Amino acid sequence: MEPHHPYNPRDGPVDRTTAQAVSRRVLAGNGDRDDKELVRDLYRAEIEELDEELARLWEFVDEETRVVFCADHGECLGEQGTWGHPGELRMETLHVPLATRNAPETGDLVSLADIPSLLLGEPHEEGTFDRDVAFATYGDRKAAIDETHIRTEAGTFTHDGEAVDGARRPRLRPVLSGRVRQ
Repeated sequence: MEPHHPYNPRDGPVDRTTAQAVSRRVLAGNGDRDDKELVRDLYRAEIEELDEELARLWEFVDEETRVVFCADHGECLGEQGTWGHPGELRMETLHVPLATRNAPETGDLVSLADIPSLLLGEPHEEGTFDRDVAFATYGDRKAAIDETHIRTEAGTFTHDGEAVDGARRPRLRPVLSGRVRQ
């Protein structure tokens, strides 16, 4: 079970073959408004299905067991005309689902590097619970992210994709260059 193209929830309004054809059309930029809405509806249904299954799992996890559930990327669902997880660093794909059970509280910004710390219940290696800047990579591309901005080699942008003066977010620059490990 994964909320990922092709979106095919158990009780979806279309069969898997249709779901795959419609989502391929939309991801290729050829879907109409109804196709796009269907893809969003199928994705939402998969997320609800996943939530239900996680609730069932949590019932069987004993009180001493720590569980961290996350994904490798998020999904774009038409934001600025983008669908799926294209080969670019976008906030929609860098905001990754995270669910925990019996794990310590985290700050507002968590990195995949924090997972060992979440499981151990204490800072481990690069993991921390009070992170305010995170680092992400996609192939040879990299980005530094804070609560409102993303900085890539191409510049600094708001989470909505609006370009801003990089000097306004100076703490992202050393993270992006690798001088500061996050």
